[in-house]
Amino acid sequence: MRKLLALVLILGTNYCIAQTTKTIKNYGNSLPVEDAELHLDKNTHYKVIFDIAKSPDEKGKLNSSINTIARFINMHVSQGVPL
Repeated sequence: MRKLLALVLILGTNYCIAQTTKTIKNYGNSLPVEDAELHLDKNTHYKVIFDIAKSPDEKGKLNSSINTIARFINMHVSQGVPL
């Protein structure tokens, strides 16, 4: 439970940083898609849940699920969805 709380605090801190820089730097890399057919509604309030319960096999390695969350946020922000 403490690990989960620490993770939430870390993500919350990164989320606050993301609000000032528009993206989460160093994590969640993605490539831009030219002429994308799917455009997100900038006025929709998105609510998502991520399962990050599984930790990496190697101690001290980044949980790939956290990187997925960062990618999700970065991609939405790049489409103009406010944080």
